[in-house]
Parts: sequence; C-alpha cells; structure tokens
Amino acid sequence: HTHLVHADLLGALVRRRRPLVSTKHNDDPFRAGPFRFVERAITRRAARAICITEALRRFNVERVGLPAEKLAIVPYGLDEPPAAWGTNELELPEGRLVVAISRLVPQKGLDVAVEAMVGIDATLVVLGEGPERERLEALARARSVRLLLPGRVGDVAAILRRADLLVHPARWEGFGLALLEAMLCGLPVVASRVSSIPEIVVDGATGVLVPPDDPAALADALARVLADPETLGENGRARARAEFSVAAMAERTLAVYLSPAA
Repeated sequence: HTHLVHADLLGALVRRRRPLVSTKHNDDPFRAGPFRFVERAITRRAARAICITEALRRFNVERVGLPAEKLAIVPYGLDEPPAAWGTNELELPEGRLVVAISRLVPQKGLDVAVEAMVGIDATLVVLGEGPERERLEALARARSVRLLLPGRVGDVAAILRRADLLVHPARWEGFGLALLEAMLCGLPVVASRVSSIPEIVVDGATGVLVPPDDPAALADALARVLADPETLGENGRARARAEFSVAAMAERTLAVYLSPAA
C-alpha cells in the first residue's frame, strides 16, 4: 500500500505479483498535466486506488483519466485533536482569535484571509511555515490587520481551544485535516467551497462555505460566525466524531484489501 508520488512509483516497479493499492491524497493541478500519463501507468499496475474524498475521485476520473472501477473512497479518520509534541512559547493576545493551520503557500489562500480581516476586531494567527511569509506580513501591515505567524508550534490543540474559529480559504484542497482538528475542538469553520471541503464542512450547520478568492464573502462569513460561534462548533464536533473516526477509516481500508479486484 503506497502513498504519494515517490512511493507510488517505487511500489509499481517492485510489486511483482503482490497486489498494489495506491492512495491518492490531493488534487494538485500538476497531476492533471503531463504527469497524468505517469499516474495512469501506475494505476494500471495497481489492483485498487483509494481516494480520500468523492471530490478527489471525480478529479482522478475526469482530469487525470484513471479508471473509475479501480477507485474506492476512504476518508481520513481522526478521533482526537493533535497531541502536543512540545510547549507553546507563543503569547497569544487578548480578544478574539481567528486561526488557520496551513503551509504559507498560494494554494492555501491566506492572502484572501488577510484581506478579509480588514475591519474585523480579531487577530489572525496562522500556524505553519512557507515561502509566503514576507508577502503576508507586508500585506497585513498595508491593510492594518493584526497577524501572527509563529510557524510550527508544539501544542496546536491548545491554540485551537483558545480560538474563536478556524479559517481555511484554500484555492484547492485534497482533504484539509486541519478542518477535522478544529471540529474536534468544537470550533466552527469558515472555508472555501472547493474540492473536498463541502464533504467535511456542512454549510450552515458546522460552518460557513464561501467562494474561493472572494475577500468580501469571506469577511461577511467571518463576521457572522464570530457573532455566534457556539452552535456551529458543537455541530462540527458531533459530525467529526460520527463521520470521520479512525475505526471507520480502518474498516473501509480493510474492505478495499479484501475486495475481489485487490
């Protein structure tokens, strides 16, 4: 069972007569370019391929050209918020916190989040590293937005429990494990209506979904959720526990292993 490009290639080369199962984790646009021919060759040698969402299954069929009959859906499972691996040296400010957990890269749409925070009385805290740090800091200064970029922290759950909501304005997304982490902490989510996100966040029930690259729509959603975050947060916690457990993920994966095609 292989995950991601390098392991997929190696597994296809060395599998011999052993069944190969490959998990597809994201809808990165490069996979629909010339690399799609490599993906197709790998999948021809695989017994089955797992997609972590229905949106990703459609992407692999329609954009990559993988055979639908080989694809199964097994969403990620998570039972608890991320365990701490260290202590947080970050001193959080008083007042409301809007948190994002992501790499600082264009895909994640954090520039849209900064634009949306203009005029909102809250601090945007982004947990993650990446090449967009200087651009985001400059944009926040220009827009007079309170922004903290502490990088990686030892106890993500502690910050989530202190926060008022999670913002996830991605331009595309394979799954968005941060969504589940926040939901398990009882946080409402404001996110883009792209890729797999609507399969995780139920618009109006566990959070609010908005079009990507739309700062005005994101700002309106942030303001509405900050005004009344509790109901959405509790609904999200219940959904995460009911629909995205580790046991369910294991059972679905085992069913793929035992299927006739594998």
